[in-house]
Amino acid sequence: MPKLLNRARHYSACTEEAYLAWIRPFLRFHPKRHPAHMGAAEVSAFRSHLATERDVAASTQNQACAALLFLHKGAPGQEWPWLDGVVRAA
Repeated sequence: MPKLLNRARHYSACTEEAYLAWIRPFLRFHPKRHPAHMGAAEVSAFRSHLATERDVAASTQNQACAALLFLHKGAPGQEWPWLDGVVRAA
């Protein structure tokens, strides 16, 4: 992520690092796929992987989801209407 983009959105350095820590595994989970070509199904599959195979807590899944939403919303000129329907873990 370009630091200028994140600083313009007033994200702290700690938030940037946390988001990057989730974006990298997401991209590795879906190898050879550009984020612009992924949608709700890929986010859901990754979150299911976190819950079932990595056994992470709901709050951890939600942090990962926030990072992925940031990834998709941060792309200029791109619209992802499915973002409004992403369900967060309880």
